[in-house]
Amino acid sequence: MLERIFLTVLSTSLVTSIIIILLMILSPFINRRYAAKWKYWVWILLALRLMIPFNMSDMQNMLENLSRSLTDVVMPYESNTYKSDTAGPTMQTSQKILLEIPSRMTEPLSPPKKIGATSNVTFLMIVEFIWLTGGILFSAVHLCSYLLYRRKINQNGHRIVNDSICVLYDKLFDELQLDRRIPIVVCDRADSPMVLGFIHPVLVLPAEEYSDEELYFIFKHELIHYKRHDVCFKLLFVLANAVHWFNPVVWLMQREAVVDMELSCDESVMLNADYTARKTYTEILFSILHKKCTNKTPLSTQFYGGKQVMKKRFRNILERSGKRSGLYIPFCTLGLVMGLGFLIGCSVSEPDRLEKTSAEEGALEGIVANSVDVPDIVLNHTKELVSEWYAVAQADFPDYGYANWRIELLTHCHTYDDFEGMTVQIYQLNYELLSEKPQNIMLTGGMSITEDGWVTPDYSNSRFLVFQQNGDDLSYLTYLFENDC
Repeated sequence: MLERIFLTVLSTSLVTSIIIILLMILSPFINRRYAAKWKYWVWILLALRLMIPFNMSDMQNMLENLSRSLTDVVMPYESNTYKSDTAGPTMQTSQKILLEIPSRMTEPLSPPKKIGATSNVTFLMIVEFIWLTGGILFSAVHLCSYLLYRRKINQNGHRIVNDSICVLYDKLFDELQLDRRIPIVVCDRADSPMVLGFIHPVLVLPAEEYSDEELYFIFKHELIHYKRHDVCFKLLFVLANAVHWFNPVVWLMQREAVVDMELSCDESVMLNADYTARKTYTEILFSILHKKCTNKTPLSTQFYGGKQVMKKRFRNILERSGKRSGLYIPFCTLGLVMGLGFLIGCSVSEPDRLEKTSAEEGALEGIVANSVDVPDIVLNHTKELVSEWYAVAQADFPDYGYANWRIELLTHCHTYDDFEGMTVQIYQLNYELLSEKPQNIMLTGGMSITEDGWVTPDYSNSRFLVFQQNGDDLSYLTYLFENDC
């Protein structure tokens, strides 16, 4: 389960990184022509995608399975053959770019001593542990920093009630059509005005003297942050960064998203304002941010991005020309996310195909992917059986392009100590056939296919091999086949 989630995180990180880099390259063009809120919504969309461990191919497989189930209901088939008497739709598998993790990463770190003996630890498991630990530490650092700062504000701050400041504050609440009134806390340890908190947010003010005009713009700026739930979105960016802490592109995305959050908030504050009001607003911003802002407060609306970013904010505020609506930008991004998600994925590479053992055999030896504590005689006889079934499938279905076979699972499942006077051992078998033409495969009768072309020719967990035991010796008796019929 963890391996699947980790591989999904890797593929999601790769796909999203491509879009982030493309968006950063296009940022100068987008910033000149469109309001910052559209790019801000794109960052939110990408952060949500980074937080969802879900492959687009999973959705495709789900739809294919649903279609297959409907086909099986209306289309009769023979349970013991691959053919169907009634023609049905051909299930196509999409061709996609797979970034394969070397199969040796899933091999035990210590070599097995006998067939079926495995180690509990693989290199991929170590990588997954490092990833999980890094994400937990990243989240813990931000959470602890937030809790400590919130505690400092609670201990050293005091709420403002029944003051002339509250009159202006209440007026802005009515102007912005806010239903819930959040308290104002003045604290001499606050670095700048900010909204802090999720369940019980507060508006924090440093212990400074402010004019009515300064308070108006401070309150309006922070209350717009509150109205848009920017603190929650900032938490979303932090969580996305925690999951993808190994990806430097996601770090850049978080930084750019916070900048665009402030740019879009400035645009909302200055909506329909004249040049004089815009100039006054920039002067107030400069004076406030120049006084303190030496430390960054986690998970709050506090912001200071350095001289270059502040110049960018001032230039965006003072710009007179109206910008176009960029509503289509988030939709284009969503299309890219889905399209690249179908095209690119990560998986563990399959073991290399074995070469022919001799020219007379005329077929590949096949692959034993997983045999659990089985004697050599069972394994060898199973190879012979699967090789025969593979040859039959090649002959019966030449259009399927079967090129190899593998034993996906071979394990002991039951012992009958007295079955008509015999001791009988039962072994469960799953095997797969490799198709070089997966687009030709018609899935019927419990068949399934992986993204890289491995076909399960009938129901999984449906074949059982029966061996008679005499002392330490085993002799093959027969095989059984079960399905849901």
